[in-house]
Amino acid sequence: MKNSVLRLLGTFSLHTPACRDGIVMGRKGRALIALAALHGDGWVSRRRLTLMLWPDRDEAGARNALRQCLHHVRTALGPQGGELQTQGDLLGLKASSWDIDAWEFLRLARLSDRESLCLAASLFHGELAEDLTLDGEFHQWLCIERERLRTVALGVVSRLAQYPDEDAQHAAAQLLLKLIAADPLDEACYRNLMALHARAGLTAKALRVWERCRTVLRRELDVNPSPQTVEVYEQLISPVRPKSSSRLQAATPEPNARTSPARTTGKLTRESTVPSETDHLLRGWQLFSQYVPHSNVEARRAFEAALRAEPNCAEAHVRIGWTHFFDYVSGWSADSVASLRCAESAAESALSCSPDHATAHSLLGKIRLWQMNHQAALRSALHGLELAPRSAYALFHVADISMWCGELGKAHEYLEQALALDPNDHGVFLTIEGMTQFFAGNLSQARNAVQKAAIRNPNYSWALAALAAIDGESGRVGKARQACGEARVFNRRLSLDFARRVLPIRSVDSRQKLIAAWRVAGMPDEEDCRLN
Repeated sequence: MKNSVLRLLGTFSLHTPACRDGIVMGRKGRALIALAALHGDGWVSRRRLTLMLWPDRDEAGARNALRQCLHHVRTALGPQGGELQTQGDLLGLKASSWDIDAWEFLRLARLSDRESLCLAASLFHGELAEDLTLDGEFHQWLCIERERLRTVALGVVSRLAQYPDEDAQHAAAQLLLKLIAADPLDEACYRNLMALHARAGLTAKALRVWERCRTVLRRELDVNPSPQTVEVYEQLISPVRPKSSSRLQAATPEPNARTSPARTTGKLTRESTVPSETDHLLRGWQLFSQYVPHSNVEARRAFEAALRAEPNCAEAHVRIGWTHFFDYVSGWSADSVASLRCAESAAESALSCSPDHATAHSLLGKIRLWQMNHQAALRSALHGLELAPRSAYALFHVADISMWCGELGKAHEYLEQALALDPNDHGVFLTIEGMTQFFAGNLSQARNAVQKAAIRNPNYSWALAALAAIDGESGRVGKARQACGEARVFNRRLSLDFARRVLPIRSVDSRQKLIAAWRVAGMPDEEDCRLN
C-alpha cells in the first residue's frame, strides 16, 4: 500500500501505509476528513469547518477546537499527517497521496464505456459515510452530498441499462439494490429494478420487487405506491399494451414532499433502457445546482442534449430557460438582456409543449419580476403553485417574488413550507429567508439563515451578497467586505448601480436599505465586466 485509502461510500474507514488495520478516529475527525475530501474545489476554509463542526461556539472557541481536532487527526495519521495540507486559511487532501472511493466513483461515472460504469457500480457500497452522524449544518451538508451521489448513481444505472449484456444488467441491478437498501422509500429505484428484471424475462422476480415496494410504503408511510409505479406493475401483468404507453414521462426537476431536487430528477423511466433525455436531465441538474458560471454552461449543454433526444420535452425547455435566467441575474453572459429574452422564449416553448407545466409558469413569474411587472410575476408564480401545491420549489418561487414585492410576512410563510418539504436545499431557500429577515430588520435571524446557505453552497453569489448586506447593516465591516469580495468573484453584476436600477425591489425604503448596507460592505458603484 503506497497511499492512504479512504472509504466514504458505506461505512467510513481509513487505512494508511503505516496502519493497514485501520485508523480509529472520533466523529469530528472523521467529519473533518470527509469535508476535506468532498469539498468542490479540493480545499475547504477553516471558517467553513468551524461553522459546520462547532456551530454553537464563538469564533475563538471554534478556532481553538479546530486546531485541537487537526492535531488529533494528524497524530492519528502518523507519518502521513502531512497529507492533510494547509494553504493559508484553507485545508485540503494531497490528491496524489490518497485513494478515495468517492473520487474514483465520480471519475468513472463520468465515462460512458461499459467497463468503467460497471466499476463505478461496484464502488458504491452504500450511502456516504452512513455511520457518521453529527447534528446541525454538517448533517444537512451530508444529506445534500448523499443526494448528489445518489443522483450520479442513478445516472450510472441509466447508462448501464442501455447495454444488453448480462454483466452490465447485473451491475445495474446490484447498484439499484444498494440504493434501495440505503433508502427503502425511493420508488424510482423499485421501478427501474422491476424493468431490469422484466427485460431479462424474470417477471416473477419483478413482481416480488413490486410487492416489496408496496409493503415498505404501507408500513413506513401508510401510503400506496405512486401512479407511476402502479403503471409499471400493470404493464408487468398485462404485457400487451399500446405502443404509445410504452414508457413513463421523465420526472420534473423539483421536489415534492418526499423527495429532494436531486432525488426527483433521479426518477427514471420504466423501460429497461432509460430514455437518453432523462439521463441528460439528471446530469444537467447536478451541474446547474452548483450555481457557478462554467457549471451553468455545461448544464445547458446537457439540457440541450435532452431536447435533441426528445424535442417535445417541456422539462428540457424550462431547464434551459433557468440557465439563461441565471446568466441574466449573475452576469455570466456578454448580453444580460438577451439572456433574459432567451429565458422567456424557453419558458414559452415549455408551455407550448405542456400548458400546465408548473415550473414553466414559475419561471415566467421570475422573468416578469425582473421586468418590474410585480403583479404579473405573482400571478404566474401562484398559478405554478396551484398546479404543483406540494412542490417545494413552486412554494419558494412565490416566496421569492413576495419578498421582492415587499410582502415579507407572506414570503416567510411560503419559505417555511418550502423548507419543511425540502430541508436540504442547496442554500437558495435559506438565502431568500435571510433577505426576508434582513428587510424586516431581524438581523440575527437573517445572518443565521444566510450563513447556513453559504455553508451549503460556498460559491452561491446571492448568499454571499446577502451576508455582505447583513454584516454591513450590523457594523461588521471586515466580515461584510470579505463576503462582498467573495460574492463578486461569482457575480460580476453586483454593484450599487445594479441595486439602484436592476434589482426588482418594489419598496423604495428597502432598496435604500440594501444600497446603504452594500456601501458599507465596499460594494463598487458600477458593474465590473472584467470579472469572470
